[in-house]
Amino acid sequence: MSDTMSTKKNLRQRKGGGWAVVYYVPHELRKIVGKREIVRGLGTKDFKVACSRKNQVLLAIQREVADMVNPDVEAKEIAKKYDHNNEFDALWLTEKAEKIEKERGLKAAKRFYGIASMLSTPISFAMEKWLEEGDGIKDSTSNRYRTAVEDFVEWAGDIPIKDVDRQMAGEYVRYVKIAKSKKTKKSYSPRTQQFKINTLAQLWRWCIQRGILDYEKPSPWIGQFSAAPGQRKQKAPTVKGLRGIQKEEARIWLNAVSQTKYKNHSAMRDLIILAWHTGARANDICELTVPQIEIDEENNVYWLDIINGKTKANKRIMPVVSPEAQAVLKQRIENAQNGELFPELERGGEDNKKYHNLQKAINRIRQKQEVLRGIPVDMHSFRRKFSNACYDAGLDDSPIARLMGHEAPTLHDGTYNKYHEARKRVLADMRLVYEELGELTERK
Repeated sequence: MSDTMSTKKNLRQRKGGGWAVVYYVPHELRKIVGKREIVRGLGTKDFKVACSRKNQVLLAIQREVADMVNPDVEAKEIAKKYDHNNEFDALWLTEKAEKIEKERGLKAAKRFYGIASMLSTPISFAMEKWLEEGDGIKDSTSNRYRTAVEDFVEWAGDIPIKDVDRQMAGEYVRYVKIAKSKKTKKSYSPRTQQFKINTLAQLWRWCIQRGILDYEKPSPWIGQFSAAPGQRKQKAPTVKGLRGIQKEEARIWLNAVSQTKYKNHSAMRDLIILAWHTGARANDICELTVPQIEIDEENNVYWLDIINGKTKANKRIMPVVSPEAQAVLKQRIENAQNGELFPELERGGEDNKKYHNLQKAINRIRQKQEVLRGIPVDMHSFRRKFSNACYDAGLDDSPIARLMGHEAPTLHDGTYNKYHEARKRVLADMRLVYEELGELTERK
């Protein structure tokens, strides 16, 4: 009986039979929240399903209540519209702060007023506004910036950004040099240390430009990474010096992935073949769909419409003339699901890419091959090899840029002759490159 009562805690069955979760607002918070309890449906009549969903919904409600109690949330919204020159805004904000002081104390009132008036902006709030303006960067890059700032907030507290002085900045630099990564449990590399401090310097520079910080007061991060007298020099970062992959090396890698028991070995095999014959970026290949492929039987060519990618110039039409690559595409088209050529690949990573979960495995297989171990190549080396083949085939800069998805070197090519144009010329150029590349698989 007691087990049943424990299981039903925070659950309530409605008249229609559906289950709902019940959050009982603590007595001291009811005046702020305006309710004694918060009831939220779980979308099921099955008791076991309701039990499995209960804790997650309860946690979400608790966070919402915490936001109601925390004056920072409301203060940040006010700050977006607050006008320093409007006396009515100033009067209203003062009265609001006085009310918060009565309900939650002087410290909460001062913080609320400082955030809302932008006179005492917390580091986290400045960071959010800074990142909002960076709408042209990838999610992964934005998250790296966010992590760097949040690491500092964790160390210093979410204090007003104006309160960070050179002494505090210097202490944090010393801390970063001896701190260890939560993920690897190892000390940060000199490059990572520099990135963390540079990120904070960029944030402070933006705050000065936006008037959040005093323009005449220099950033506390300026010169913090300058070498001190007698300081031991850090080793220069290792330069990989990656090069294009050679045919025999590509064949060894291809045979290794073909023989592995990894669940996506066929996707890795097909990726290597298509990368060899197109020079396309790995993720561009993994993202291919059936509508992006046009089969031209008259000219014996498959046209790939590469529509996404790293840059705008990456959008291009790519001819495939290799029999082995065409065989891969034909098989992939026949087995496509929802129009995707690589339906077995699950998206992952901060940028939600199909290649994300495949890249570590395919490179791990390469590193296990004794012949390839230590050789300066990776998956991008197929693209380097394709570029080399373009030069060896005698192509000029414009056709190479068109095949590689680079910015066109002339106005004529970049404006009038891009994307799907000049197929005849592109096909002729591709046939020359194919003569340099040849087939990867052994043909009997």
